[in-house]
Amino acid sequence: MRACGGCGFLICMKHLRDMKNSIILFLLSLLVLPAAAQVKIVDACDGSPVTAASVYLADGRCAGVSSAGGVLPLPAGYDGTVTVQHINYKAKTFATDTVTGMTVRLEPCVYSIPEVTARYERPDYMVISVYARGYAMGDSVPASFMDGLYDYYVPMGKGRIRRKVIGERRLYRSDLYGDDTDKGLYVMVPQRLNRKRLLINRDEAAGYDDVDGDTVFSRGRRGDVTGVRLLADRRQMEVYKDSMFASDDYTVSLFGFRARLTNLSRREVYDVSNGSPALENLLKMYVYDCIYWRVHGKSKPEIRVDRFNELYVTGMSYVSKAEMKAALSDKKRVEVAVPAGVPPLNSSLAAAVGAMR
Repeated sequence: MRACGGCGFLICMKHLRDMKNSIILFLLSLLVLPAAAQVKIVDACDGSPVTAASVYLADGRCAGVSSAGGVLPLPAGYDGTVTVQHINYKAKTFATDTVTGMTVRLEPCVYSIPEVTARYERPDYMVISVYARGYAMGDSVPASFMDGLYDYYVPMGKGRIRRKVIGERRLYRSDLYGDDTDKGLYVMVPQRLNRKRLLINRDEAAGYDDVDGDTVFSRGRRGDVTGVRLLADRRQMEVYKDSMFASDDYTVSLFGFRARLTNLSRREVYDVSNGSPALENLLKMYVYDCIYWRVHGKSKPEIRVDRFNELYVTGMSYVSKAEMKAALSDKKRVEVAVPAGVPPLNSSLAAAVGAMR
């Protein structure tokens, strides 16, 4: 052993203290690492975190959505199977104790619609046909499901968008919530198309047609972030808005009801192969929110409601004003069938929906 140059002893007291501190820090790191180990999900193509993916546990409960860094909101010590679902990726089920490097890679799901040919030189309306579905969780348990087929008549000039219901269905867990109570808390209304509510307009999007990774172009006063990213094939663009970083909840109280919004995420995917994002090249939309409801009095417990809302464009065409009026006057409904190409619900959620009435 070499003597300490400063004091002549083989090992001085200062060195002993340094060694003791290093050993303590090392032992603490061993204790902290397992507790901090978290499973995260990333894009299989570029490795970017997948945000706002819904997360289902082995018993069918919804644990919430993945964070901005792709981390899954798993219960402490959970070691069962997990199913994750996201509008831009194929659903995936895995066991948490088999994840290599605590990272799961999701395969992108490319969604598209057929090419459109206009039958008129100057059509009056563009018709956007969609399949929309929504599902809600009451305290993590699947509680309701709604889906439908709709045609939206978008005027080529000024005017309001008209909607025609082709078919629609609503399902509930009546064994949990009864046949006539609390349905208002759990019903989802499919996303309505609205030019003014799009996250980005054509002029804004023109400067973001060749982005790399995420490009944030707006930050809100409650911490929400709006940005864009090109998807794997670079022919589609996702516009997203997340408020999961908000420092305070948004609370509304009215007529004995209190709603506390803690999370909001919205996504729109556009075909940008022939231009900037606009309503006419919308492919799909996704909205998620988490609200804590309390009814009539502070003594009542809060009910956590997670709501998921998806919309898929299934076709596009152009019609005259006369054709639009004739279509809207036809009130016949058809049985709802999920169109080809729409990603199926994950097996856990599909089983829960199958038990609803």
